[in-house]
Amino acid sequence: MSGRNLNLFQDDNRGRFGDNEYAPDVRDDAEESEEAETLTGEFVYCDERPAALAVRDRKKPSGPWVWLPKSKIEWAHASGGNVEIKIPMWLAKQKGLV
Repeated sequence: MSGRNLNLFQDDNRGRFGDNEYAPDVRDDAEESEEAETLTGEFVYCDERPAALAVRDRKKPSGPWVWLPKSKIEWAHASGGNVEIKIPMWLAKQKGLV
């Protein structure tokens, strides 16, 4: 069985009984380019949990907090209670940061 991918938890395009197992990946070029895009910015630090970080847009001081999963972002404390965050563009759009 060498060289075969036997992952049973593949996407739905795999086929009903895995009969489409060796089909090429059908990802859209726009999806791939969007995954590669990132947003880097400074946000107001609000709160932190073991798996998430809460921030707020600096331009909207009374705006809502946005919880970001730490596994998807890179972040570091900045001056004045702010944090510098590098976040994938798809996540920034989903959370309303763009």
